[in-house]
Amino acid sequence: MSTIGTKLLANLNHEQQAIDQLVELIKHEQETLVAANIEAIDSITKQKANLIAKLADQANKRHLILAAANYQADDTGMQTWIEQNNAREVNEAWQALIQQVKTAKLLNQTNSLLVNTHLARTQNALNILHGSNKSGSVYGPNGQTSSSTKARPIVSG
Repeated sequence: MSTIGTKLLANLNHEQQAIDQLVELIKHEQETLVAANIEAIDSITKQKANLIAKLADQANKRHLILAAANYQADDTGMQTWIEQNNAREVNEAWQALIQQVKTAKLLNQTNSLLVNTHLARTQNALNILHGSNKSGSVYGPNGQTSSSTKARPIVSG
């Protein structure tokens, strides 16, 4: 394998380690969200930010390696280098990285939906506490939903 191939493979291995850690952390975040342990999310968010910064640094290093070899410093350049050098081992590492990035994105999208669900529930609870329940789910004296019923705030603020 060429020097460029060796450098790329080493860099891809570092990227793979970081993305694997990120996927595990996102899975942990999902478990935390499902358990509604919202207090733990801040710590997880900081860890995610550090791993994402590490991934960005590794991607920049990969781009510099490609640019030094006169290839486009992006994913297209990576694919071109692989094809022109018939680098099976580098290609396998590259494809594994791409797949794990897709996994991380899907998990993160799910977590985003969970966060939005928690936010909606919290907002509804706050609306009720502040007496601004405008959902029409208040029943009037006749047992029918009534949107004209004025709610009194439970807590004055």
